[in-house]
Amino acid sequence: MDVVVMLKEFQNQLKARGYAESTIECYSGYLKFFKRWLQKRGVADLKKVTHGMISDYQAEVMSLPLALESKALRIRPI
Repeated sequence: MDVVVMLKEFQNQLKARGYAESTIECYSGYLKFFKRWLQKRGVADLKKVTHGMISDYQAEVMSLPLALESKALRIRPI
């Protein structure tokens, strides 16, 4: 599945579940970090994302000079 399509479907699911628009925007924004991370690695198809890639993303986020909650927000939607 294409990453862009997944992002839109995720937003639609959150809307259907009654999430606040601000929450949807927040989660969508944090998913865009992951999308860019994947694009830098040449990954456009979510079927090619491995557990190892997700672990690498988490490790990279955890190494950023951000507050722990900010790091958690970047990881949570993944």
